[in-house]
Amino acid sequence: MVAWRTEAAIIRVACLRPGNIASNCPVFSANRSRVVKKSGGPVRLLVQWLIDWPRRIAGYLGWLAPLFARITVGYVFLLSGWGKLHNLAQVTENFVGWGIPHPRVLTPFVSGVEFFGGLFLLLGLLTRISAGALGIVMIVAIRAAKWADVDSLETLLGFDEFEYLALFLWLAIAGPGVVSVDAWLQRWYHRGRGRAGVAGRTGQALV
Repeated sequence: MVAWRTEAAIIRVACLRPGNIASNCPVFSANRSRVVKKSGGPVRLLVQWLIDWPRRIAGYLGWLAPLFARITVGYVFLLSGWGKLHNLAQVTENFVGWGIPHPRVLTPFVSGVEFFGGLFLLLGLLTRISAGALGIVMIVAIRAAKWADVDSLETLLGFDEFEYLALFLWLAIAGPGVVSVDAWLQRWYHRGRGRAGVAGRTGQALV
């Protein structure tokens, strides 16, 4: 016991000598942990309560954001496409005035994209394709009908079409969420593949 205490005292003194402080020194480690705790308090508070806590709460609501976005833009473009399909003559004249080529072909096509794209977004069916197609429509609309009015970045970002474009881009990348036909089809397909794999390995037929 006396020998152990003597050795510990020697190590402690050696650690405290200038030039002999090592990262694995018990005294150094204790002092360093106190410094880290003291200086890391505000950062720990920031991370734990203002970053991690909202992230954990948002984890329970991950289904809500894409559903809300889909319902919002889906309903808007469902009605917009329906209105255009029932007023093709006026919309064709607008396309001619904007200089859009082949207006008699593109008018019903764009109207159909808006109507069916909005419907599919409401259902969450073919979401990424629908959002991508509607995003292209928004780019064409800005270029054809609004580009002459752009005099600054603020003006461009203030267009409704640009705001819709941002939502479509997010949906095309993030997907429809779990409350969607796409998600249901994926679950059904993967369950079927899992059953087929089990049946193939065991030699049993699927029911």
